[in-house]
Amino acid sequence: MALGRVLARMPATFPLPIVVVQHMPSGFTRPFAERLNAQSRLEIAEARSGMQLRPGLAIIASAGRQLRLFRSRAGVEVSLEDDTAGSVHVPSFDVMASEVAGVYGGASVGVVMTGMGQDGLVGLRLIHDRGGFVVGQDAASCVVYGMPRAAADAGLVDAVVPLEEISGYLCELTRSVLPNE
Repeated sequence: MALGRVLARMPATFPLPIVVVQHMPSGFTRPFAERLNAQSRLEIAEARSGMQLRPGLAIIASAGRQLRLFRSRAGVEVSLEDDTAGSVHVPSFDVMASEVAGVYGGASVGVVMTGMGQDGLVGLRLIHDRGGFVVGQDAASCVVYGMPRAAADAGLVDAVVPLEEISGYLCELTRSVLPNE
């Protein structure tokens, strides 16, 4: 799976928190996060309300809830909420990426990988417009070149990167070191 291949190569010392939306049914995101955690140097967990984002942590948005972020005295925290907007996807990449743009502004990095549809366009536009950086998976390495194509066609992608190079590219972008395999 594409996401697992990217996260497995990331260093435990990656300097940014990672927030992931994967369109999955309820009951699947916790075991998915546990499986990814067992294969990764990063700590990977299913998102919980009140969880603090921090470098070296990747959180997987919980199925059936929208993932929101807010600043507290302790840092940036997660809030899981019911979807009141009638979104097609819950969790939604658009909602999550919009939250990232709102909290981190120009320091945001958005990555759009293989998947169907256009979920993410609104949030990635916010990241892009606020001076953040957007990476899109290239067509040749996608199983489904829907979401990355929509972002690229909208002019939101700053770099197009093959799947096997996304981890290294993110490390280069953040001046961190990709671990030896």
